[in-house]
Amino acid sequence: MYGANLSFRQLDHYLEFMISRSLLEKTTRSEKEMYETTDKGKNFLQQYDQIKTLLTAENTNYPDSLKEAPMQFLRG
Repeated sequence: MYGANLSFRQLDHYLEFMISRSLLEKTTRSEKEMYETTDKGKNFLQQYDQIKTLLTAENTNYPDSLKEAPMQFLRG
């Protein structure tokens, strides 16, 4: 939460979003709530990394200013 500079409310929203899409699952271990990445979530991360690699300036002839995909293309 702190490392990502998120408030508890923002973090809770993102966690619920990822759970609703079956990317994460909530588990309890030793009386502590934990979140685990599902197989679907791991697959998503692998595909995201592949897309991100394709869009980086190192692999294209685009200027350095286009190292990350514009956020409007990543929202769904």
